[in-house]
Amino acid sequence: MPKFIDHTGERFGNLVALKHEIRLTKHGKVAFWFCRCDCGTEKWVSANNLTRGNTVSCGCKQEDHLNHVPNPLKRDNPRLYSIWTGMKTRCLNPNSSRYSDYGGRGVTVCFEWMEFNNFCLWAIDNGYQDGLTLERIDNDKSYCPENCTWISLEDQAKNKRNLRFYTYDGKTMHLAAWAREYNLDYGILYDRLALGMPFEKALTYKKTPYFRIPVINPEDDERVAKNKGNYQKFIVMCDDNLSETKIAKEIGMATSTLQKWKNGKCHPNEEHMKKIIEYINVDSNYFDMES
Repeated sequence: MPKFIDHTGERFGNLVALKHEIRLTKHGKVAFWFCRCDCGTEKWVSANNLTRGNTVSCGCKQEDHLNHVPNPLKRDNPRLYSIWTGMKTRCLNPNSSRYSDYGGRGVTVCFEWMEFNNFCLWAIDNGYQDGLTLERIDNDKSYCPENCTWISLEDQAKNKRNLRFYTYDGKTMHLAAWAREYNLDYGILYDRLALGMPFEKALTYKKTPYFRIPVINPEDDERVAKNKGNYQKFIVMCDDNLSETKIAKEIGMATSTLQKWKNGKCHPNEEHMKKIIEYINVDSNYFDMES
């Protein structure tokens, strides 16, 4: 179980957390909070759903959603939707590789922007264009309309607290410049490096016909997110030219086990983990194996 954080008295949307309880479920021990909604209804909500913004009322707001005419949807604005999910993941998901720089520092997402349509409309009304990135005006404050704007990738990189430079092929540039040079998404390049991928490989990595690196979604529970996170660390260290089937064969494990690990459904046992660590030649503490 992760370290306990006391949310007693805190507000999450229309819910106020009152008391805490640990329950044994099919996924293991899960934290729940007993909450009171603004309408007076009281209910138990899992800590994950509460703190990640998945549950913001007892259900009394569902009628409002049913009567709400949708604003532009994610299929009409795929890049904006990707920016929105990335913002939520690094602020609300402790298993994200970037959580320590965001949620871990107290940076969160305002209640209004927990709904994609609200974020989408704000973006369109405030100068969003393809090629611009979301920037917080005050890096110590959270994501909200009053603290955000749209700027170029290069300008955002210059505003980073710790600007990092990399040398490759005789040239030295900051990360955003490399992303622009190779026509890469800055966030993708950053995440590859955060997973431990060598810079040259991160810069020149080509996707296989199937997408090998799983995405950690905000709605994933802690067990699934942790499994996916460890798989991410594993797969970026493997030979790009080998299929997952061949990798599994070389390690000596079933491909189905590798697939379940990739999808977050299970984690390799201790015997398999020893083979995996030896196969990719990393230290035993490379993976997050805390219970």
